[in-house]
Amino acid sequence: MCTALGERCNHKPRGPLLLHLASGRFEPEIVRVTRLTSHWVKHGHTYEVPQDYWEHAQRSIARKGPIHLLAQTLKAYGIEAPGPMIWVIQGRTYDLSNQHGLHEATAEQVRDTLWKRIAKSRASYQGMDEGRDEYTTLLWRSTIQEERTKAFLDIILTDATYTPYRAHLRWGKEPGCPYCKAPIADWRHFVLSCPAMPTAKASVPQARCLALTGNVPKGYALLPVNLEGQGTETWTWTQQDEGEAEVATNGGCHRTPVGPRAGWGHASNHPLIGTKHGPAKGPWQTAQGGEVLAVAHALNNAPCRIHIYTDSKYVATALEKIIGGTVPIGRQQDLRNHIWGARAKLCLLYTSPSPRDLSTSRMPSSA
Repeated sequence: MCTALGERCNHKPRGPLLLHLASGRFEPEIVRVTRLTSHWVKHGHTYEVPQDYWEHAQRSIARKGPIHLLAQTLKAYGIEAPGPMIWVIQGRTYDLSNQHGLHEATAEQVRDTLWKRIAKSRASYQGMDEGRDEYTTLLWRSTIQEERTKAFLDIILTDATYTPYRAHLRWGKEPGCPYCKAPIADWRHFVLSCPAMPTAKASVPQARCLALTGNVPKGYALLPVNLEGQGTETWTWTQQDEGEAEVATNGGCHRTPVGPRAGWGHASNHPLIGTKHGPAKGPWQTAQGGEVLAVAHALNNAPCRIHIYTDSKYVATALEKIIGGTVPIGRQQDLRNHIWGARAKLCLLYTSPSPRDLSTSRMPSSA
């Protein structure tokens, strides 16, 4: 994909272009680090790395194996790692055995570091020492309907505007301004000093990246804060009675300017359980986190044993293991522990029918 993009954009700065497209999804270095992170989250505990060896790998400049490679990669992108399974990214601590949002945070940290490197080498991106504010920068672009106008904006954002000075560097043409006859007519000249250009109605921002390319640096604009992400879930004990009930659970997640926000909900015809829903509080801001949280709330609110109806294969697999007596280990560890403590309420588990495979579903079609 990166090669294809590069072949189509031979005369454009590839670094800014790859970071700009899809917020760096196709940038080779971001892809490499996120794949390395995914592998370590899945298999890192099997290496059983001693703490003293991990600290040695961080101090060493040699790359003798996968441990040294990981430690040096994290160090190069400003990710602190006090332990092999404990990382600190932008002041937030992530436990890789119970991680939430780790991959997104890692990709953001690598992207910010790459923008910082570009800012040191390109005058048009000066001021982006902390990275680019993706939401604010792309907010205006999302309101543009015409694809041609979007393409023009992308040219400016990626510092790919063709000027007489660039024509001089590439083809040896006259570098001067055709309007005011200035000897050097680069993009900075047209934006800041050429008298033939329209006069700006507002003051020119001090951040050169914003004035010349329209990229908003991090910290320049105030962003809303996800208060639910800073909260904590509360659990109460429910008086247990005889009988059984059926409960359907569901969860979801969507992206917002302040990051992903998840929610949960459950419904039952039992009068004491009823229908309840709410936002996910704390670090459970993923679709799977919302699904597991819905089950946890259903068990917490149930006064009797319950049948769980879920359309999540992830939840179904986890609950089947818990019902079978397997101690839960993996993501959403805290929620899994809460479900494990209430496993006596789990009577049976049904998986709701999938449109792709109704024949193998174990849930009655009338449910």
